[in-house]
Amino acid sequence: MNFKTLFKGVTFTLLVKLALANDCDDIKSYLEGKSQNYEKNISKCEVNNKGEVITLAIQSDTLEEGDLDKILSYNTIKNLDYNYGIFDDGEGDSHFSTYPHFSKRVQKLTNLEELTLSYTGLREYDRGEIGDDTLRYISSPLKKLTLKGLSTYQMHIAQIGELRTLEELHIIDASEKQDYSYLSGLINLKVFEVTAFHHNPFIEFPYVLNYENLEKLIITGHEITSIPKDVGELKHLKYIDLHNNHISEIPEFLNNLPKLEYIDLTLNKDIKGKTLTNENLKTCKYEASDNLCKAKEMNCFDKNLNIKACDSSSTPPSELPISTNGKCAKGVAKCPEGECCSKYGYCGTSEKHCSLDKGCQSELGKCSSSTSTELPISTNGKCAKGVAKCPEGECCSKYGYCGTSEKHCSLDKGCQSELGKCSSSTSTELPISTNGKCVKGVAKCPEGECCSKYGYCGTSEKHCSLDKGCQSELGKCSSSTSTELPISTNGKCAKGVAKCPEGECCSKYGYCGTSEKHCSLDKGCQSELGKCSSPTSTTTIKKSTKKSSTKKTSTKKTSTLPISTSGKCGKGVGKCPPGQCCSKYGWCGTSSSYCSTGCQKEFGECK
Repeated sequence: MNFKTLFKGVTFTLLVKLALANDCDDIKSYLEGKSQNYEKNISKCEVNNKGEVITLAIQSDTLEEGDLDKILSYNTIKNLDYNYGIFDDGEGDSHFSTYPHFSKRVQKLTNLEELTLSYTGLREYDRGEIGDDTLRYISSPLKKLTLKGLSTYQMHIAQIGELRTLEELHIIDASEKQDYSYLSGLINLKVFEVTAFHHNPFIEFPYVLNYENLEKLIITGHEITSIPKDVGELKHLKYIDLHNNHISEIPEFLNNLPKLEYIDLTLNKDIKGKTLTNENLKTCKYEASDNLCKAKEMNCFDKNLNIKACDSSSTPPSELPISTNGKCAKGVAKCPEGECCSKYGYCGTSEKHCSLDKGCQSELGKCSSSTSTELPISTNGKCAKGVAKCPEGECCSKYGYCGTSEKHCSLDKGCQSELGKCSSSTSTELPISTNGKCVKGVAKCPEGECCSKYGYCGTSEKHCSLDKGCQSELGKCSSSTSTELPISTNGKCAKGVAKCPEGECCSKYGYCGTSEKHCSLDKGCQSELGKCSSPTSTTTIKKSTKKSSTKKTSTKKTSTLPISTSGKCGKGVGKCPPGQCCSKYGWCGTSSSYCSTGCQKEFGECK
């Protein structure tokens, strides 16, 4: 009897231990089994009531690739903080992570909602790298993304723009000038933060117009000189932090933000204008300045803030409204930033407007004392005749801003060639897209293909119709679906673009040919772009009547995979267009990264 009681007790103890075991314990056991220090590599691990890991913070100190594959194999992870870089060994010395990368296992966490990727460098100029494809293949409905101390290039910004469920984006220590308009599709974004890495601050305000649901805007440590009117259209904004910039004036349109509760404009030297008067403001941070005055007393002011009250009897030049009709006058209106007020009261950027020798009114706009063509190089991202020209390799836009986008460089869009470089067209200088996507300033479509409104290459009416948003600078477009189309010279056919040569059929996927796939109406043949035929039987069975041999033949059923029009390839997706390879990650292209190691020959060519 005593033996049975003892046996039951041992069994009960084992069951309790098994019941209490969880994923975090498994990870700890795994690392300790490999003589790895758990606390050095895992700073946080949390489980749900089922014992499944849902929160994980990795400090990839001594972990190897196989260890990370194991640790990131738990598909229940919702919140992941992943850091690599330089670590202290506890003896006054430092060492680099054993595996100095981000594991691609991150892409397979289909329940991931919050992701932080960070790099801890030894020196301030040391930067971490994100793999070209690390962000591209994230398959989870990600809501929050944080990148710290990492070099982010334009391709990464474009990839982030595809994370349509994103609600928060934090880029900490951003050091590269990027075009943030690629994020315009993030319509659910509520928090946008970009802090500066001091070696390379922004001088232009990032594009935020499309973030209609934005509640929190943080852009700090840069050299931004003005706040664009777009910000005044973001009616859900509650929190604005623009401290430590070069903002010269507080725009009055910020008073139109009905939900604004927090504003920080400190460390903007000699900022001008009136303090904000939004009724919901709870915290407002300013610094004393001779050019800043209190519009009215507010509960949000710091008790020690020493700012004079605005004098209602006069309107100093810094508080004059911006001219909207091209005219400027004392006590009436001043010119927009970057423009000069001429002797006769007109805004502009010509020598007649900007030369002090010709009567430029400095209190109502910019002026210059020299008309020499040897203009100084702009240091604030702005350009103007008689004032400053753009740095080498940059263009001066119609509105007096330096940059390299089509809006800056196209002569058709007002590029000022005397203040920087210009081009008649930027589309011909772009590389050919290898992933089926087309973006201004990044890539154009292959010859014969159209760039759709949403940035995808193809030959359908949705891609090619100007009425449906086809982007003519990035590929072909058509304004009409008339049957008087040109004859295709590249084997492709599309409504409004080209029809097949006589005797050939246009397939469902926009290719000319004479096979059943091209010509059968049942398989989508497009009769308006070539000939078509009714279906015919493709299977025959023949038996020889000779006793000496029996022969049975039938036509072999061939693959019916569609041709990809999205740039992707693989099972359930389609195969690449002729001449393109399907990479191991399922993208069509022609470079060695697509056509060599890992190339999938069943979905395209390989070399």
